[in-house]
Amino acid sequence: MTRLPILIAALLALDAPRLRAQASPPLPQHIGHEELRAAVTPADGAAAPPMSAKPVCDRGSYTCIALRRTATGEPELHEAWDDVMFIQAGSGVLLVGGELRGARTSAPGELRGGEIRGGERQRLVAGDMMIVPAGTPHQFEVAPGESVTYLVVKVRRSAPEAPK
Repeated sequence: MTRLPILIAALLALDAPRLRAQASPPLPQHIGHEELRAAVTPADGAAAPPMSAKPVCDRGSYTCIALRRTATGEPELHEAWDDVMFIQAGSGVLLVGGELRGARTSAPGELRGGEIRGGERQRLVAGDMMIVPAGTPHQFEVAPGESVTYLVVKVRRSAPEAPK
């Protein structure tokens, strides 16, 4: 009988680092506006690329990416991720919904390219927020000579299905 408490104590001691890791919340992280702006601003004299993107955090169930577009992007669809977009500067039109046709798989659960049929256009300007649920086709359209800078928080809804 005296061995059982010793066995339980030994098992708990072996598992203590994992238990502590689960109990510890992630540390707060501050990302200043200068860092976000610099992440997507071309160097002095450099031509702005059609899109610049920089991951700024990855917490597993969500990631944050700073983006700047100077041209229309590809249609895309994320099977497992909601996109929560916060427009910081400039403007663009988000084509959202409808049906994505002719896309290619760019990563597990990620489709890009092709065309969106039947979607709706939503004009987005600085200060706007747009939520695109997982499984919804979307595409940012940017008029020539214009740009849009935004932060997207990608929130995992479910694990993508394994390829068949």
